[in-house]
Amino acid sequence: MTRHLLRFAKSARKGLGNPFQARISAIAPVSISAVIIAVLILLLLAFFYWLFFTPTFAIERINIRTNQILSHKTIAEIIKKQVGERRWRFARQDNLFAFNVKKLQDELRNEFNAERAYIKKDRPHDLAIIISGKPWLAIWSARGNYYSLDEQGAVLGQLDGDIKADFYSKPIIYSQDYSLPMVRDRVLNNATFAFMNQLLQNAYIRSLQPQFFIVDRAESNNLNLKVQDGWKINFDTAGDLVQQVHSLSLLLHNSISPDKQKQLEYIDLRFGQQVYYKLR
Repeated sequence: MTRHLLRFAKSARKGLGNPFQARISAIAPVSISAVIIAVLILLLLAFFYWLFFTPTFAIERINIRTNQILSHKTIAEIIKKQVGERRWRFARQDNLFAFNVKKLQDELRNEFNAERAYIKKDRPHDLAIIISGKPWLAIWSARGNYYSLDEQGAVLGQLDGDIKADFYSKPIIYSQDYSLPMVRDRVLNNATFAFMNQLLQNAYIRSLQPQFFIVDRAESNNLNLKVQDGWKINFDTAGDLVQQVHSLSLLLHNSISPDKQKQLEYIDLRFGQQVYYKLR
């Protein structure tokens, strides 16, 4: 019987006989600078997350100061819409640092025809808004909505419904037109605005205790004034104010008794010397 003896010679390559030795020698030493960079990256990511994704700088309070009577409801809707949007594609704008101040400034200027809209971020949770613009001199009402008007009869912005203002300094005008004005729309011409202000300075008209004005449409020359007793006076703003008030005074003193005055529906002064009235 022939026997064969197999011998395995060690390789000349160093370490081949010990697989563990080969694996250990394959691991390169770690650079200290690489560790430092990795730690810095982790710290930067943690700071980034803390800055934009935690409640640390979430907007909680909005303080508004203005020299105008503005609709806080409208301002709240504008801000609510913006804080729900993202900036730079990753950060919600309910975060103080991600909030786009310029965009809100532009929105407020357009919405309220404001001359200046200043916005300050008061860290960590407050947003301060200061809005200033032209002084408003009258209130325009259309379809249950209220708007402030400047001295040119142009719309400054929408107001909240619970308006409390002195009628003689800031009169209210109800429009019978169904259209709603936009900011900067001119709804009263200069003649009507001046006529209206002169009426409110007239002692005889004040004695009738006027309540509000009514116009049939924007830019109209027909101006109705409702007095406390419930009847209306129809004026022509293109006509002579003094003559119309004089005709009104003569009619009430000479032709309509105090008892009948309580039954009045309107007095129309728009046709010169011809004055018309109607009883209820």
